Amino acid sequence: MRHIPYRATPLVWALTACLLSTSIFATRLFADANLGDSLVIVDLEPPRAGNVLESFSFRSLKNKLISWDESARSLKINDSALNLEALILHVFQPDCGKCKSLAVSLQALSAKYSDSNIFVLGIAHRKQPAESKAFAKKHDLTYPILVATDTEWGRRWGRGDAFYIVGSSGLVVYSQTGYNSSDPESWGHVVDDLIGSRRNLITEPKRKRFHVGDTLPNIQLPSLGDRSPMTLSVLGNDLSLTKAGAKEQKYRASIGFFSRF
Repeated sequence: MRHIPYRATPLVWALTACLLSTSIFATRLFADANLGDSLVIVDLEPPRAGNVLESFSFRSLKNKLISWDESARSLKINDSALNLEALILHVFQPDCGKCKSLAVSLQALSAKYSDSNIFVLGIAHRKQPAESKAFAKKHDLTYPILVATDTEWGRRWGRGDAFYIVGSSGLVVYSQTGYNSSDPESWGHVVDDLIGSRRNLITEPKRKRFHVGDTLPNIQLPSLGDRSPMTLSVLGNDLSLTKAGAKEQKYRASIGFFSRF
């Protein structure tokens, strides 16, 4: 948790855009009355490589109880324990555009390892079962889809609609948010290393992640209102927003929300 000086201004910029290849992470900002004009930043990134997969127990769309026991390092379907080499989890929302693209690639990976001890699970952390059923049917998904809507596990592990590869020890060895068509190649290398008991060198996609302290890159996207181009740019220490046919506006702060929808 960090505190940075901040003076409130009436100018707040909100941008909703389709993010195609940049990984997503969430950051919550809030003011604490006891800190005067300070702004508190709390990191809300999903778990990452190095975390231990927390226990869960959810029903699948076919009404099977599928559970992971963190202490026993055991994956079960109903009461039957599975011999596990790797567990692949996609925690998603059925109305998320990028989730659809990822699920299609994950189906191909599931088919590739169908005769091995590699288990693939989709876990819906939002929306109702009917929407997840429609999602699975539309994209011809054969791997199990679990329902974790309104659960604490779903809120923690579903941040950013995350994807995880977990070893038999229960340790997350690879994680990502967002999706790019180049990602499945990395998944294959990670799974093959787990099968071969080799040290895993890939823990996340090669796509750049933004971190506190990074300079915001110039962003040019169409407005959702009239499709006219909008540009948010940083020149020196000046942050400016430009829209076609409008006067350039300078800001002391910008709050951007990037959406995959």
